[in-house]
Amino acid sequence: MTVHRQPSAISKLKEIYALLSRSEKARLLLLLCLMLLLTLIEAVGVGSVFPLLQILSTPDKFAQGAVAAYFRNIGLTSTKDIALSLIAVFAVFLVLSNLLSVLVLSEGSKFAWTNWRNVAMRAFEHYLRQPYEFFLSRNSADLTKLVMQDSLYVGNGVLLPLLQVTAKVLVIVALGLTLVVFEPITTLLLLSFFISAYGAFSLYSHKAVRKSASISQEGRAQSTRVAAEALRGIKEVKTFGKEDYFVREFAREAAPVPHAEKSIYLLGSSPRYYLEAITIALVLCGL
Repeated sequence: MTVHRQPSAISKLKEIYALLSRSEKARLLLLLCLMLLLTLIEAVGVGSVFPLLQILSTPDKFAQGAVAAYFRNIGLTSTKDIALSLIAVFAVFLVLSNLLSVLVLSEGSKFAWTNWRNVAMRAFEHYLRQPYEFFLSRNSADLTKLVMQDSLYVGNGVLLPLLQVTAKVLVIVALGLTLVVFEPITTLLLLSFFISAYGAFSLYSHKAVRKSASISQEGRAQSTRVAAEALRGIKEVKTFGKEDYFVREFAREAAPVPHAEKSIYLLGSSPRYYLEAITIALVLCGL
């Protein structure tokens, strides 16, 4: 009995990377640099909030800290002046973050849709050049879906999210190493907590995401097949009055897709908000 092993995530990423042209790889590197810069700016902007909150809540405690000592060395001794400086730093980095976010969104969208066009063209050409026997055992609606819909997931569903995760991981590692120098015990405890929490959630959500993705893909494929069959045989559909039948079939096949896509989106996005809420709670407890 032959056991078919599923290809690993690394091998799939290598296959996807091989599909990219030289210009697409260069744009991918540019996007990674922009995302890395954006994440750094966001980290610095958020970092300026903590001493500002400390000034407002416990000015006496702040005056004894290292941040206040740094500001005294550069000539700022009044807590009001320090607060105004921190507000200015936060405002500047907020504006820079918003401007860079627009640029990243623009470049990311352009990359995703350019990549869709290129991958779709290659897939379309590949299928057209297959011998006639290739099409005898395949549904034309499935091939159409592969060319027009699934090719979009290469850029928009795989590469862009992977770039975002890579940029944030690099910044987290850099900030973590910096914090370890100043507060090793506290930093290691917090990192252990966040890694454990995120790892546990990832293990829980992995199977659920794969199941939801399979349901969504099957629903979209089957609904596309129903629509293609109805429109391709529209003469027979109108002659025998089968409109309601195809409408019901389309609705039945497409019904699981919204719930499956919602589950995928929630499982992919929600950990960030949980961890941010925990971080804010820890910051407020430390004031």
